[in-house]
Amino acid sequence: MTLASRRLCAAAALLYSVWILYPLVNRELHPWTSFVSEYFVADLPGATVLRTVDGVAGVALAGVAAFSYARLRTLWRALPNGTRGTQHTREVTSSRIRTAVRVWCAGLGVAGLATVVDAVNPLVCAASLSPECTAAESAGTLPLQHQVHLFSSGAAGLGFIAAMAATIVLSTRADRLVRILS
Repeated sequence: MTLASRRLCAAAALLYSVWILYPLVNRELHPWTSFVSEYFVADLPGATVLRTVDGVAGVALAGVAAFSYARLRTLWRALPNGTRGTQHTREVTSSRIRTAVRVWCAGLGVAGLATVVDAVNPLVCAASLSPECTAAESAGTLPLQHQVHLFSSGAAGLGFIAAMAATIVLSTRADRLVRILS
C-alpha cells in the first residue's frame, strides 16, 4: 500500500467512526439499546451530517480498495508467476497471497460501496424510539428504502469480515495459520 493509500485509509477510518460521538449530541437514542443505523434516521438532529460523513467514508474505502488493487496489479506484472527476483519476492507473489490481497480489496470495496448505499438510503424510522416503527417492521410494511438499508448494512458487515479474514491470512505464515485453524 502506498503512503497515499494509507492516509486515505486512516481518513476513512476516522470518518467512519464519527457516529461514536453522536450520543453526546442526541440523547434520544440509548447507546446500549439502539442500532447505529438508527442515528441516521432523517428526522433526528444531526443525521444529515452523519450520513454525509458516512458517504464520504464509504467513497474513501472504495478508493483505497481500487488504488491498492491497481498498485498491486502493477507490481505483480513485473514479476510474472513469481519466477524472477529473490526467494522473498517469489513468496510474496504466491497464489495464496494474491488471493488474500484480492479478497482484502474486494471486501473493502464492498464495504465502502455498501456504506455509500447506507448513507443514501437511511432507515425510515428508529425502532427503539417508536413502537409504531417496531410494529411496522414486524409486519413488513416499511418502504423499500428501509429494506435496502438493512441489506446494504449486512453487505458492509460481510465486506469488513472478508477484509479482516484476508488481513489475518496476510499477516501470518501459512503453517502458523494451519495450526490456528486446526
